[in-house]
Amino acid sequence: MNRISRLIAVAILMAGNTASVFACLPAPLHHYAKTETRVRERFDSVDSVVLVTLLNVEKIKKKEMEIEIEGERATFRIDRVFKGHARAGDKLILNTFSTCANYVAEWNGRKPLRILSRQWLIYRDQSDMQMPPHDLAQPSDFFAYDVKVLSDLVRVRPNLPR
Repeated sequence: MNRISRLIAVAILMAGNTASVFACLPAPLHHYAKTETRVRERFDSVDSVVLVTLLNVEKIKKKEMEIEIEGERATFRIDRVFKGHARAGDKLILNTFSTCANYVAEWNGRKPLRILSRQWLIYRDQSDMQMPPHDLAQPSDFFAYDVKVLSDLVRVRPNLPR
Protein backbone atom coordinates (compact mmCIF):
# COMPACT_ATOMS: atom_id res chain seq x y z
CA MET A 1 0.00 0.00 0.00
CA ASN A 2 1.52 3.34 -0.96
CA ARG A 3 1.90 6.28 1.40
CA ILE A 4 -1.15 8.21 0.14
CA SER A 5 -3.38 5.14 0.45
CA ARG A 6 -2.17 4.61 4.02
CA LEU A 7 -2.88 8.24 4.91
CA ILE A 8 -6.37 7.93 3.46
CA ALA A 9 -6.93 4.67 5.40
CA VAL A 10 -5.76 6.31 8.64
CA ALA A 11 -8.03 9.34 8.00
CA ILE A 12 -11.03 7.07 7.38
CA LEU A 13 -10.27 5.04 10.50
CA MET A 14 -9.87 8.20 12.59
CA ALA A 15 -13.13 9.60 11.22
CA GLY A 16 -14.84 6.32 12.05
CA ASN A 17 -13.41 6.37 15.57
CA THR A 18 -14.54 9.97 16.04
CA ALA A 19 -18.05 9.06 14.95
CA SER A 20 -18.06 6.06 17.29
CA VAL A 21 -16.91 8.25 20.18
CA PHE A 22 -19.84 10.58 19.61
CA ALA A 23 -22.17 7.59 19.27
CA CYS A 24 -20.80 6.20 22.53
CA LEU A 25 -21.64 9.03 24.85
CA PRO A 26 -22.95 7.77 28.20
CA ALA A 27 -26.40 6.27 27.98
CA PRO A 28 -29.23 8.41 29.34
CA LEU A 29 -29.84 7.99 33.07
CA HIS A 30 -33.08 6.04 32.51
CA HIS A 31 -30.89 3.22 31.07
CA TYR A 32 -29.56 2.78 34.63
CA ALA A 33 -32.79 3.46 36.53
CA LYS A 34 -33.68 0.95 39.21
CA THR A 35 -37.08 0.09 37.79
CA GLU A 36 -38.69 -3.22 36.92
CA THR A 37 -39.75 -1.77 33.58
CA ARG A 38 -36.13 -1.13 32.56
CA VAL A 39 -35.01 -4.62 33.58
CA ARG A 40 -37.97 -6.28 31.79
CA GLU A 41 -37.38 -4.27 28.62
CA ARG A 42 -33.68 -5.11 28.66
CA PHE A 43 -34.47 -8.79 29.35
CA ASP A 44 -36.97 -8.91 26.45
CA SER A 45 -34.56 -7.19 24.03
CA VAL A 46 -31.79 -9.84 24.12
CA ASP A 47 -31.31 -13.61 23.65
CA SER A 48 -29.13 -14.17 26.71
CA VAL A 49 -28.84 -12.86 30.26
CA VAL A 50 -26.12 -14.41 32.40
CA LEU A 51 -24.30 -13.79 35.65
CA VAL A 52 -20.61 -14.57 35.14
CA THR A 53 -17.25 -14.65 36.90
CA LEU A 54 -14.11 -13.45 35.13
CA LEU A 55 -11.52 -16.23 34.78
CA ASN A 56 -8.95 -14.58 32.52
CA VAL A 57 -8.30 -11.41 30.56
CA GLU A 58 -5.66 -10.81 27.91
CA LYS A 59 -4.65 -8.21 25.35
CA ILE A 60 -5.43 -9.08 21.75
CA LYS A 61 -4.91 -7.38 18.39
CA LYS A 62 -6.75 -7.31 15.10
CA LYS A 63 -6.01 -5.62 11.80
CA GLU A 64 -8.44 -3.35 10.00
CA MET A 65 -7.34 -1.74 6.77
CA GLU A 66 -3.72 -2.63 7.59
CA ILE A 67 -3.95 -0.83 10.93
CA GLU A 68 -3.46 -2.86 14.09
CA ILE A 69 -6.04 -2.26 16.81
CA GLU A 70 -5.54 -3.46 20.38
CA GLY A 71 -8.39 -4.89 22.37
CA GLU A 72 -9.15 -7.30 25.15
CA ARG A 73 -10.38 -10.90 25.35
CA ALA A 74 -12.20 -11.86 28.55
CA THR A 75 -12.99 -15.44 29.50
CA PHE A 76 -15.87 -15.89 31.94
CA ARG A 77 -17.47 -18.85 33.72
CA ILE A 78 -21.26 -18.71 33.61
CA ASP A 79 -22.60 -18.90 37.16
CA ARG A 80 -26.31 -18.33 36.54
CA VAL A 81 -28.50 -18.25 33.44
CA PHE A 82 -31.59 -16.05 33.47
CA LYS A 83 -32.22 -16.40 29.74
CA GLY A 84 -30.59 -18.27 26.88
CA HIS A 85 -29.19 -21.66 26.03
CA ALA A 86 -26.04 -21.57 28.16
CA ARG A 87 -25.63 -23.63 31.31
CA ALA A 88 -23.98 -22.83 34.60
CA GLY A 89 -20.32 -23.85 34.34
CA ASP A 90 -20.04 -23.05 30.60
CA LYS A 91 -17.33 -20.66 29.47
CA LEU A 92 -18.13 -17.42 27.66
CA ILE A 93 -15.40 -15.60 25.72
CA LEU A 94 -16.03 -11.99 24.69
CA ASN A 95 -13.76 -9.55 22.87
CA THR A 96 -13.66 -5.78 23.25
CA PHE A 97 -12.36 -3.43 20.58
CA SER A 98 -14.92 -0.63 20.90
CA THR A 99 -15.00 2.42 23.12
CA CYS A 100 -18.73 1.69 23.44
CA ALA A 101 -18.18 -1.60 25.26
CA ASN A 102 -16.95 -2.37 28.74
CA TYR A 103 -13.39 -3.40 29.27
CA VAL A 104 -12.88 -5.66 32.28
CA ALA A 105 -9.38 -4.39 33.12
CA GLU A 106 -7.25 -1.28 33.15
CA TRP A 107 -3.97 -1.98 31.38
CA ASN A 108 -0.33 -1.14 31.90
CA GLY A 109 1.18 -2.23 28.61
CA ARG A 110 0.53 -5.96 28.16
CA LYS A 111 -0.38 -6.64 31.81
CA PRO A 112 -3.66 -5.90 33.58
CA LEU A 113 -3.06 -3.11 36.07
CA ARG A 114 -6.43 -3.55 37.76
CA ILE A 115 -9.42 -5.84 37.22
CA LEU A 116 -12.54 -3.68 37.28
CA SER A 117 -14.81 -6.46 38.54
CA ARG A 118 -14.66 -10.23 38.86
CA GLN A 119 -18.42 -10.64 38.50
CA TRP A 120 -20.59 -9.27 35.69
CA LEU A 121 -24.21 -9.40 34.61
CA ILE A 122 -24.30 -9.54 30.83
CA TYR A 123 -27.29 -8.94 28.57
CA ARG A 124 -26.46 -9.86 24.96
CA ASP A 125 -27.51 -11.58 21.79
CA GLN A 126 -25.93 -15.04 21.81
CA SER A 127 -24.42 -14.60 18.35
CA ASP A 128 -22.52 -11.47 19.41
CA MET A 129 -18.99 -12.27 20.60
CA GLN A 130 -18.24 -8.65 21.53
CA MET A 131 -18.57 -7.36 25.07
CA PRO A 132 -21.84 -5.40 25.09
CA PRO A 133 -22.17 -1.63 25.59
CA HIS A 134 -21.84 -0.16 29.09
CA ASP A 135 -25.49 -0.37 30.09
CA LEU A 136 -25.76 -4.05 29.02
CA ALA A 137 -22.64 -5.36 30.79
CA GLN A 138 -22.80 -4.44 34.44
CA PRO A 139 -20.00 -5.00 36.96
CA SER A 140 -20.84 -6.25 40.45
CA ASP A 141 -21.07 -2.69 41.84
CA PHE A 142 -24.18 -2.10 39.72
CA PHE A 143 -26.11 -5.32 39.07
CA ALA A 144 -27.72 -6.18 42.45
CA TYR A 145 -31.07 -4.57 41.59
CA ASP A 146 -31.22 -6.26 38.18
CA VAL A 147 -30.42 -9.69 39.65
CA LYS A 148 -33.25 -9.34 42.18
CA VAL A 149 -35.77 -8.38 39.46
CA LEU A 150 -34.47 -11.04 37.06
CA SER A 151 -34.79 -13.73 39.76
CA ASP A 152 -38.42 -12.73 40.31
CA LEU A 153 -39.06 -12.42 36.57
CA VAL A 154 -37.75 -15.90 35.80
CA ARG A 155 -39.68 -17.36 38.75
CA VAL A 156 -42.91 -15.70 37.55
CA ARG A 157 -42.34 -16.55 33.85
CA PRO A 158 -40.87 -20.07 34.03
CA ASN A 159 -41.75 -20.99 30.40
CA LEU A 160 -39.25 -18.51 28.97
CA PRO A 161 -36.47 -19.96 26.85
CA ARG A 162 -33.36 -20.31 28.95
